[in-house]
Amino acid sequence: MDSQVQLVFFGEVIRGHRRGDVMHDMGELLELDEAECAALFSGARIVLKAQMDFFEAQGYEERLRELGARVHIEPAEVDPDAETPRRLELRARAQRLMMDATTALVLAGAGRAMSADAPAQRLAREAMFMLVQAQTAPAREVALRFWAR
Repeated sequence: MDSQVQLVFFGEVIRGHRRGDVMHDMGELLELDEAECAALFSGARIVLKAQMDFFEAQGYEERLRELGARVHIEPAEVDPDAETPRRLELRARAQRLMMDATTALVLAGAGRAMSADAPAQRLAREAMFMLVQAQTAPAREVALRFWAR
């Protein structure tokens, strides 16, 4: 799937253009009444067009730039719930890497690595704490499955 983007406008006018002219031209182009046009230039973040490919967005951006409007091309908003399983898996992998790395530090330092002033023991304790810090039931379930492999 191609990455989708969206065209976002904050009411910015490019230097060298008159705000009134840009408002008028954009209002005509987008077929807006006066109140809608005023809202468009309020400074609030407004998504002009969502879910398009980058090249299509560049065409819109170029046309609006010619009118004097500064628009931004941003990644399209993603449904956070759709990404949850992947994020939980990545979190479990990162936790495992963190534990493996700190275990290697302790092994490399031998007995002195566990003394109270040794950085390796502190990092190992911090890594263990990170396994359970802000842990939700779904995160714990995925982590346990990952560690059981």
